Amino acid sequence: DIRNPIEYLVQLLETEDFKANNIDTAWLDGLLKEKAIQSATQIDDDTLAACAALFRSHERSKRAKRDFQEAIAQGQFSTSAASLFDDEFEIDIVIHDIRYNFAVSRTARDSFSMRLT
Repeated sequence: DIRNPIEYLVQLLETEDFKANNIDTAWLDGLLKEKAIQSATQIDDDTLAACAALFRSHERSKRAKRDFQEAIAQGQFSTSAASLFDDEFEIDIVIHDIRYNFAVSRTARDSFSMRLT
């Protein structure tokens, strides 16, 4: 029973397997079956916003990589395709009617730097 999906996602992000990128749907199915993640923990809104921004940043990077690879496979490479890998971008997160605007910089393949703007 997942009552607050944001709290649950934060706890998923904090697992060692997630940090090491050792995850797939079977991993998540196993966690759900074992009830390894409990959602009763209260997490402050600032932490939730930061975790959500990090998650969206990671997903954006994965999508950019996939789109780039698809363009290459179709022979559609151009210099504009490189813009898919912008090193700096903004992510907006709204929690309890409060908007958090993050300036995100991709510092390495799997690292991000974030600051509130």
